[in-house]
Amino acid sequence: DGASICLALAWNDVVNADEEDGDRIVASYSNGAVALHDVGEVNGSIHVNESIRWKAHSMFGCPSEVWTCSFLRGSRSVVLSGADDCTLKLWDIRETQRPVNKIGEEEFEAGVTAISPQPSLDHIFAAGSYDEHVRIFDDRKL
Repeated sequence: DGASICLALAWNDVVNADEEDGDRIVASYSNGAVALHDVGEVNGSIHVNESIRWKAHSMFGCPSEVWTCSFLRGSRSVVLSGADDCTLKLWDIRETQRPVNKIGEEEFEAGVTAISPQPSLDHIFAAGSYDEHVRIFDDRKL
């Protein structure tokens, strides 16, 4: 999309990808969108194709910058996004009409700027914010 800037990218390396799923990248954008990209090789060249894009974050009826995104370790179908709207959202990429879960009304005092899955434990991730705090979450307890 020419009217937006890609703000963050994350590979699906936390998912234990297999041949069926292949390599994927989740990307977040300045126009409030999140997109999933399939990565593959064709005739010796690497190709990236956007497979789905959805409006993920807004504030006061306007798109909100999505500063960060990640796959959720231990889940093939869940991605995380964090934005200027002070929320962190969990999305099932098979159904992106609305988030599976939303964290933010009480947890964040400012925009969510960083998300990082715990490298060896499924379902655990950290989130950072403009409010200068780092928080740890377990998606099974949300």
